[in-house]
Formats: sequence, structure tokens, C-alpha cells
Amino acid sequence: MSITVLNPGLLTTVQDLGRMGYQQFGVSVSGVMDPRAAAIGNILVGNPQGEAVLECTLMGPQLKFETDEVIAVTGGDLSPTLDGQPVPAYAALAVKAGQTLRFGAPKAGCRAYIAFAGGLDIPLVMGSRSTYMKAAIGGFEGRKLQKGDVLGLRAPVAGYANLHQRAIAPEFVPRPVYTLRVVLGPQDDAFTPEGVATFLGSEYTVTRLTLTATASPLARISPLFALSLLYAIVSPQVISEKISDGVQLSFHASFSSMISAVPFVSSSPISRVL
Repeated sequence: MSITVLNPGLLTTVQDLGRMGYQQFGVSVSGVMDPRAAAIGNILVGNPQGEAVLECTLMGPQLKFETDEVIAVTGGDLSPTLDGQPVPAYAALAVKAGQTLRFGAPKAGCRAYIAFAGGLDIPLVMGSRSTYMKAAIGGFEGRKLQKGDVLGLRAPVAGYANLHQRAIAPEFVPRPVYTLRVVLGPQDDAFTPEGVATFLGSEYTVTRLTLTATASPLARISPLFALSLLYAIVSPQVISEKISDGVQLSFHASFSSMISAVPFVSSSPISRVL
């Protein structure tokens, strides 16, 4: 009842929802980058939402199954195949002993998740199976997977009577431009009507923590409104949800650190204010 790693991929680790309650002792929470995608994968294969999964970054692994098992692949689209046949995302899939799961080039997102019915046979460390590589604890020997590793399965499931119903439509559909909802702040009267129209009607490119406008600079605004706008953009209360499967924006720094941490285009009045 095991899985053999033929190729580990770029970075594949065992992760669950994290190791809570030990940060005061210098132990990181670790855990999956996309909790929603991982939880959905577990639900599809009949596991508790917090069960450990394999988190695959950019280039997924090649896994040979030594026993029948039900799996689900969620998160980013890293072109998974089973014996050369495409694997549907967000759907439970019956895998037979001897079959090989492979991943190709990433098409959307950067992290995919593999959930296994019955769970991986990984010991709990401080209440979690998550890998904390810096401290070499948790997961599979405290490290990323390597060629030749053998992962055990605690209680593999060969199939379900309603297997074909264990699927959902992916929540994320790649498109060139995404429409974001915006709620103006309490100082919106410091913005000219033309500035509001420019802000709401422009296209932006987000790279890491950089917001770059492709339209003309915003109309003149006051320093107070510039700071409130910056806070609205980077506040963890405003943006803390994933914006695509396998891709999550989560800003956890304080407001004061964000003022100096977030660069803007030099032509923007915000950069001159800050």
C-alpha cells in the first residue's frame, strides 16, 4: 500500500493546513499555500478537509502507484496525466496498481495538490503532517520528496460507488483580464471625478507587491487619500483570498511596513506622496 516517487518534480512536499500553536517556540506554521484547493481535494476523495496532501510547485512529480487508490488533483493546472491520459481537475479519479501519475508544463497557477483517499502514512509532529524544511521536521523525513522515496497510504480506497459524481467545476477559469470589485474609501471625496473614473476604468498589472497602471496617471489626490487607497490595496482585511487556483495573494505585513514595501510606478501621484 504505497506510492513510489519516480521523479520528485521541482518542489513536492507533504502539507496539511499547518502546525498551529508553536510559533512562540520558533516553529513555523508551514502548511499548504492554497488551503481551499487542498480542502476541496480532500472532500472529493472522502477525507477530512485537513488531511495531508502533496503540494507540487510548478513542475509536478511522477508517482507510480503500487496499490489501487482514489485521488484528486486540484489547484493550479500543471498538466497532470495518468499513463499518458489527461487527468480531470477537481474530480475524484480511480488509479490502478501499476499506473503512473505524471505532470507536464504549468498552464495556470503554480501549485497543484494531490489528495489521497484514506490519507498518507505520515507521522504527526506537533499535531501536523506539514513539512517544515528549514527545521527538517514533519512531512516525509522533514524534506521535499526525492527520487526513490516510497510514500505509504494509511487506508487506501479502491473506488466509490458514486465516483463519477465526486467532481466540481473548477472555480478559476484563466482569462486575459480579470474584473475586481472595488469599494471606495471614506476619503473618496478627495479624488476628482475624473480620477475616480480613471481608477475604476483602468487596467493594472500585479507583480509580487507592485501595482502598475497601464492607463494615464491618476488625477491629483491628497496625501490622506493616497494612504487610505494604499491601505485598501494591501490591507489583509481587504485582500486575503486566493485569486486563482494554486495562486494566493495574502498580505500579512503591518500597514506601517507596507508604506515603504509597496512600490508604484514613478508617474503615479501616490509614489510622490509616499
